[in-house]
Amino acid sequence: MEGVLVPSRYAEWLQFLFGRIGPGDEPWDLDWKFDASPEDLARLLAHTMQHCGRDLVSYSDDQLATGLRALLMVPLSRIAYRLSQAQLPDATKLTVLTSLPNLYANCLSDRSPPVLGHLSETRGSALAGVTYMLWDECPLTNWISVKDDQGRSALVALLGNVLMQRPANPACLESALHGLGHLVIEHPKYEPEIIAQIDAFLASRPIGRPELKTYAAAARKGHIQ
Repeated sequence: MEGVLVPSRYAEWLQFLFGRIGPGDEPWDLDWKFDASPEDLARLLAHTMQHCGRDLVSYSDDQLATGLRALLMVPLSRIAYRLSQAQLPDATKLTVLTSLPNLYANCLSDRSPPVLGHLSETRGSALAGVTYMLWDECPLTNWISVKDDQGRSALVALLGNVLMQRPANPACLESALHGLGHLVIEHPKYEPEIIAQIDAFLASRPIGRPELKTYAAAARKGHIQ
């Protein structure tokens, strides 16, 4: 990784998250506690997202799905929960949040099946399920008050970023809408920002599957699954 400052233990981290699961293995049989400080976890997470298109390509879809669940979701692992509860500077949180659109643009857009979870099309695909449910189970939504350089919620802005990525995998668009639909109910203070992101998506072209327009309209009101 010439020219890039790689966090300490990065190779160990990738193996821990993505390299320990083989065909037929049960993720719940493994210990998912990675012994590192919250500061180090934040650096490792951000670097992984920034370079996911290159660094995660060798892992199978099942390995990718398991690793992302352990990294970003609960209850398989407490990595993201530890980060969400840690006393970290807003600058560190912002680095993590601004790295996350890369996960969609450089990884999930190519690898997640182009299916819609709210229509029960994700059945049988672990990666599709992770894409759909990511923001339903990601504790980093607690960071909604972290501001970007334009004074907006960085979390809301990152989901809006995903909605505007083109070409778009419908699964990625649904994932971002799903997250915004939960946030509008859980954090009503940010409703104007959330609705603005959804309305920008509805005004954009192309959207792709028409079901996404209906889902986006429901997400504006928090009426999502």
